[in-house]
Amino acid sequence: MNVLVKILAIASVAMSSVVLAETPTITSDALAERIEKKDADIVVLDVRTPQEFASGHVPGALNIPHDQLPNRIAELIGAKDKDIVVYCRSGKRAALAQQTLAEHGFERVLHLDGDILKWEEEKRPVEK
Repeated sequence: MNVLVKILAIASVAMSSVVLAETPTITSDALAERIEKKDADIVVLDVRTPQEFASGHVPGALNIPHDQLPNRIAELIGAKDKDIVVYCRSGKRAALAQQTLAEHGFERVLHLDGDILKWEEEKRPVEK
């Protein structure tokens, strides 16, 4: 039984990596420019916890934690024709969210290159 659990854990990580590798990225420069222009064709989705979100997030981001996304997917149905930029702290939860979005027919999903860590490292604006 222990071996099966390990195999499933490894497979889960591998699938997350595949989803992340297949998802196009957007640079922080490109995202900042689109936010500054108030691009109506973009939704920024922060999939971290509400506590992490409250500590600082990309301006205008919507917070739906990755583990709540399957039950809250209806909140994004009106955005199927928009670019959805997904990010978390370092990428793992974003990959899980990207998989969920793909399973629900979202085709225009972008991953923020470097996630919030890089965004903050580059001294980009954050909302609290």
